[in-house]
Amino acid sequence: MQKRDVPILAEENDKKLQEIANSEKSALLTIIAPYQPVQITPSKTISAQISFDEEFGIRKAINIIKSKSSCNKLFLLINSPGGWVQSSYMIAHALQESFNEIYVFIPHVAASGATLISLIGSKIIMDGLMSRMSPLDPQFDYMGKTTSVNTIIRSFTGVTSFFEDLHETDAPYPFKVLADKCDPVVLQECLDTIELMSMYAMNVLAHKNNTHVGYDDENTPADEDLEKVQRMVMQFLSLEYPLHEYVILQEEAREIGLETYDYSKDKDILDKGFEFETEIIWERMVNWFDKYKNEPSAYHFIRYVVPQDENGEEKSI
Repeated sequence: MQKRDVPILAEENDKKLQEIANSEKSALLTIIAPYQPVQITPSKTISAQISFDEEFGIRKAINIIKSKSSCNKLFLLINSPGGWVQSSYMIAHALQESFNEIYVFIPHVAASGATLISLIGSKIIMDGLMSRMSPLDPQFDYMGKTTSVNTIIRSFTGVTSFFEDLHETDAPYPFKVLADKCDPVVLQECLDTIELMSMYAMNVLAHKNNTHVGYDDENTPADEDLEKVQRMVMQFLSLEYPLHEYVILQEEAREIGLETYDYSKDKDILDKGFEFETEIIWERMVNWFDKYKNEPSAYHFIRYVVPQDENGEEKSI
């Protein structure tokens, strides 16, 4: 069992981050998966993934923030390869229910379940050169190999479509063997899994506090039906990409309907909503990420900063 030299949850004592929290009247929160795994045996390591520990950590962080502050605004810094679908959804749900206005910062990677969590952002702020998201296609253990459920569905579809205009007695032997190996139970489980992920994504996108889909700007007309845009985003993320490893950059995420911004190119737009300059906020958030990204841990680093009043005191409610 891993010895937790660094706690999964802790308050961040940093003057520059505290300045942002105070000025923006916003709580700051991280979900950071470090790139260094933990060595548990000479041949085995464990890396951070979103699971029950992260659920409990986020729940406790929310309780602490709400006990010390009346703010309903959150700056969320997330960097993670993802993890359990259920835990990712529950974290997204808890944060949406707790904060009315959420800004998500992705310094490098928010993949899989972390992409699902990122969808809670009123604005998703990225580095146009390096930040990325990923498709929302859950991974499935198939014949001892981790595979995207969409890959399995396409494989079944490809094999069965071969017999649409061809009797099985006329089919080449390799195709007969492949067809015999098609397990309808596995196929149905994959279909149900992708449907579940699509439902979770739609729930997050359609949440009452979520305003980042169907926003009014030159790329997404104001009269566009909101639910139609939300379903377009959900379909692209869940069904349209060829592999789980597909990289969704900031501009492409914006093209499919997400309100993503490049912290540098879009700073004039973003600056209108912040007290601090966007580039200063981004720099401090990235420095926060840098502090933990190479710290070995089997868990995400959940860190928080609570805004203080003009006297430097946390406001109790």
